[in-house]
Amino acid sequence: MNHENTGFDCPGCAWPDDTKGLHLDICENGIKHVTWKMTRKRVGREFFAAHSVTELSGWSDHDLENQGRLTEPMVYDPDSDHYVPISWKNAFEVTGRALRGLDNPNQASFYTSGRLGNEATFLYQLMARELGTNNLPDCSNMCHEASGRALQASLGTSKGTVDLMDWETADALFILGVNAASNAPRMLTALAEAYHRGAQIVHINPLVEAAATRTIVPHDFMDMALFKTTRTSTLNLQPRIGGDMALLRGMAKAILEQSATDPKALDREFIDRHTAGFEEYRALCEATPWEEIENQSGMSRADILEAARVYGEADRSIVSWCLGLTQHEHGVDTVREIVNLLLLRGNLGREGAGPSPVRGHSNVQGNRTCGIDHRPTDEFLDRLAEVCRIQPPREHGMDTVRTIQAMHHGDVKVFVGMGGNFALAIEDYDRIRDTMAQARDGFEDFNRRVRLPLGFRIKQPARELVFFTPSGRAEFSTAVLPDVVPAPGTLALGTMRSHDQWNTTIYSDNDRYRGIKNLRTLVVMNRADMRERAIADLGPVDITSTAKDGSQRSLNGYLAIPYDIPRGCAAGYMPEMNVLCALSDYSTQSDQPIMKHVKVTIGPAA
Repeated sequence: MNHENTGFDCPGCAWPDDTKGLHLDICENGIKHVTWKMTRKRVGREFFAAHSVTELSGWSDHDLENQGRLTEPMVYDPDSDHYVPISWKNAFEVTGRALRGLDNPNQASFYTSGRLGNEATFLYQLMARELGTNNLPDCSNMCHEASGRALQASLGTSKGTVDLMDWETADALFILGVNAASNAPRMLTALAEAYHRGAQIVHINPLVEAAATRTIVPHDFMDMALFKTTRTSTLNLQPRIGGDMALLRGMAKAILEQSATDPKALDREFIDRHTAGFEEYRALCEATPWEEIENQSGMSRADILEAARVYGEADRSIVSWCLGLTQHEHGVDTVREIVNLLLLRGNLGREGAGPSPVRGHSNVQGNRTCGIDHRPTDEFLDRLAEVCRIQPPREHGMDTVRTIQAMHHGDVKVFVGMGGNFALAIEDYDRIRDTMAQARDGFEDFNRRVRLPLGFRIKQPARELVFFTPSGRAEFSTAVLPDVVPAPGTLALGTMRSHDQWNTTIYSDNDRYRGIKNLRTLVVMNRADMRERAIADLGPVDITSTAKDGSQRSLNGYLAIPYDIPRGCAAGYMPEMNVLCALSDYSTQSDQPIMKHVKVTIGPAA
């Protein structure tokens, strides 16, 4: 897979292709993902005739997907409570009739995920906007919406500025809220190579995951044969759930304190030429007491100073993060705090430095770049109108949370969900690419560059120190630290996924790297929190969440497992635990579900 000439792009994670032309660039999860999609199992009309929708709604996600792939369009028959076959012609007619029958286009919502290719994505958003709506929610609304909004506010771009070549030259890598072994396994190769060349690698996560300790590089056949491991970290820090922003503020405070006696601690030339708001941020850091930073982060001052020392001694630093940072009420503020830290030492606009969000789906960033955006810019809509000769709507559409709310209220009458990559089945997609090249910045000469063996770098203004912000500079943010300390008797619960899982696809009930087998209905807890609540190892517990709107939701009979996690924190698998997160539990900064910081009580099962 991912071979430059004879292979194909893995449809799994979003980690970029190797730049050195590996003959075998694979990972375990990529193989599982591809073989799962290539199954020979088929689900025909006989299956749906034998099983009602009510029955199927009680099946697990694993059992449903394990039946195989659909063979023809199916439509729900409410009289029989079964799906029944329908021809493609009739399926298109039913869909078209529903869309034409709407009172206004905003009663339709068009959802997609990172499984679409660029060409399909571009046509999909074009269809929605030609209909007359910007209701284009996508999976990134639930994952990295906070990253996009934060980077847009700070740097004038919604994307990170780093590519794989930067990872290969960085002196220090800071990895926050990422479980690379399961979420982006090929990232482990980059970490191992960084360790071999002497780079510092700091993992920041409430859970010390296997990927944050060591790995065996799969394409190094000698290491594989000898079971030789390579370290993937030089420092591991475990903040409390939600405490990352306070830890980052502490690192910045330490750098600023050092600058009083060491002028080289800050890159003043970069700050003066390319940033705005530095003095306000300096004052905020000085006014934030160490006691508050330690309390909110759950970290000691000594540990924070050690992380700051690593950052201060590195000439080029990359800060990388994933959903562990974004799915919080304060997700946008936390990502902007990352940018603040990078700006202090000029870690932007040069090789080996910058912000690097780790995307989940293989093409979720491509979706946004190609127009799947419920908040499109006027510049993009103007180009779209000129190139495609349509009149796209100008009002912002609905994201995922707003779409669900509108469906609850009856304001969305038609929902279209599209996940498969059908770009190869579209006629003349070179013409589509030519149109994309005219409508989107960075896609110039797309038809030629897309065929280059190792891809190409899309133009990124912030990487060139061009900032489309109100000040025309990179902007420091001055958000106050949130209070993330759990109230007495409560815990902060974060959802996670297992190693044998890809988003909501469950390959098995095992989680090898965490030592868990044949079990998903579990919650991992700090042993001291378990003792305090009289919970035995593998004892059944009831978990109850309290939502922002005051409603309560419960999961009963889950098994508690002691784990290396900070006091006051707990974690369990999604999607099973998603029920604990109410529709009202979304960030006011990004509209993302706050699935990494659910307020719960846990006690022995009644």
